[in-house]
Amino acid sequence: MMALADYINNKPTIETDRLVIRPMTAEDVSDLKEWMPDKSIYTYWGKGPGKTEKNPELLFEKEEKPTKSFHLGISVKDLNKVIGDLWVYLIEKDRMAAVAIRLSKKYHGKGYGTEALSAMVRFCFDKTELKRLWAEVDVRNV
Repeated sequence: MMALADYINNKPTIETDRLVIRPMTAEDVSDLKEWMPDKSIYTYWGKGPGKTEKNPELLFEKEEKPTKSFHLGISVKDLNKVIGDLWVYLIEKDRMAAVAIRLSKKYHGKGYGTEALSAMVRFCFDKTELKRLWAEVDVRNV
């Protein structure tokens, strides 16, 4: 088994039947611009789109700092398109972490979020020392 420390500089790529969950690059900016600024996907997020969501190219301007946290894109294999993103963050003592996900509204209701989150949970429990994951969910978000 690897440890979170093993992924500080090399983030994982996780494949499912329909998805590739992977580090995003500047080549993904046009995909991100399609959904990141969309106010409707932030209804349950706790805040609206910020400067980075409105201008996704900013994500790639600074060199990424080495961290145990993950921020990965959710790409549909058939489309080779990033339709959402996923985080593992607020890591405590390499044992617990928060997870968060957001998807382009165009791809809601197709099971992509469930597929991505399930794969990430399996990855965290099977390939790292994490033992507990949690997510904050707005009770209005059915």
